Amino acid sequence: MGKISKIVEAAEHLFAEQGYEHTPVSEIAKRAGVAGGTIIYHFKNKENLLFIVTWRVLYSLYKQSLSACEAGTNGLRTVECLMDAFFDFLRDHRGEYRVLLRNTAFDTLDVDAFPNADLRLLHDRHMQLIEDALRRGAEDGSIKPDCGDDAAHILFAMLMGSARLHIYHGYDVESLRNEARAFASARLSA
Repeated sequence: MGKISKIVEAAEHLFAEQGYEHTPVSEIAKRAGVAGGTIIYHFKNKENLLFIVTWRVLYSLYKQSLSACEAGTNGLRTVECLMDAFFDFLRDHRGEYRVLLRNTAFDTLDVDAFPNADLRLLHDRHMQLIEDALRRGAEDGSIKPDCGDDAAHILFAMLMGSARLHIYHGYDVESLRNEARAFASARLSA
């Protein structure tokens, strides 16, 4: 593993454990086994590390979600596949997901400016997957026709809340998955 990979991995672990605000560059350097100046040389500042770490997690989740959409035979099934992809990611990448919950990349970084805007783009693309599934379901009759973009935001908020319950309060991922799917089915099914 090269220096850059070691630095990013160290930052990811420390941001997940302690949070961005409480992680000095010197501690990242120590965990990565490099000099502090090496981090500044390669990344310019800690904010750039936060961007990279957050982007990696969001991109991994997006790829898994996009792949899950292929299994959806109708709109409702696609929503269920997206939810399953989220809970699978949460179960398999708990530490990585903790980075998203523990850190405030969307508050700390200017996500309207390049390159940080890629974070907003990934979030928007993920939301678009949910919105497209809802529209598809309204068209194919598997989802009530009155479920619009607000329903997509509620589903997303439910997933984020489930992640918080799992990571910070120890709720079982499978129980959360089952409850979330039952709620979505009750709310969305035509």
